[in-house]
Amino acid sequence: MNNSIEGGIPPSLAKLQLLQEIVLGNNNLGGRIPLGIGLLPKLKYLFLPSNNLVGSIPESLGSSPSLAMGSIMQNKLSGNIPSTLFNSTALDTLDLSDNEFSGVIPSSSMMSPPIQYICLAKNNFSGVIPATFGNFSLLSTLLLSENNLQGSIPESLARIQVWEALDMAYNNLSGAVPQKLYNKTSLSYLGLGVNQLVGRIPSDIGNTLPNILLGIIMTWVCLELAAITFMSQPSLLLG
Repeated sequence: MNNSIEGGIPPSLAKLQLLQEIVLGNNNLGGRIPLGIGLLPKLKYLFLPSNNLVGSIPESLGSSPSLAMGSIMQNKLSGNIPSTLFNSTALDTLDLSDNEFSGVIPSSSMMSPPIQYICLAKNNFSGVIPATFGNFSLLSTLLLSENNLQGSIPESLARIQVWEALDMAYNNLSGAVPQKLYNKTSLSYLGLGVNQLVGRIPSDIGNTLPNILLGIIMTWVCLELAAITFMSQPSLLLG
């Protein structure tokens, strides 16, 4: 990690049946992720950010019975992501941001999977935000900004009680923001800017979102209400 290692990831890594961690971030690695890595029976951590990896994510990674953390951000990966990723019984952290993934974000058939952190920002995902995300009772962070997502924000997201960060800015979302999202007192970051959303700013927002961090903290804009059209009389334009 944090070197200038070049070349590809050796497919022979898949023969190391006791391997639990692969940490190769911040290098100059290229080529594809070897297909056999997802079959390693004890692999818990796959950390490959900030390389030049191409191709798609192996389907086997989505079916891994042991993988708890997958971070493959800031590469050149493309295609669809495996439909099995959000059905994992082990995965709690997934960061695929800043790649070239496309297609729809897959739904999940599981109730209350263990996943807590999902970052799919800065890709080319289209379609709608899966309503089944509302079944992820442990999910505290969902970052979907800078994609091509359409449709409305699912009402089911308001079922999650442990929200800390929810970012859907810079998409093509429309309709009203589910009012119950404004009642998630644990939220410290809510990104809604640069969409086609309509509705009203709740009059009691100062009470219902007491933990929202105003301003920019660690490069995070913590309440993005700019570029949303609010239907009120008289009209109020923020930003």
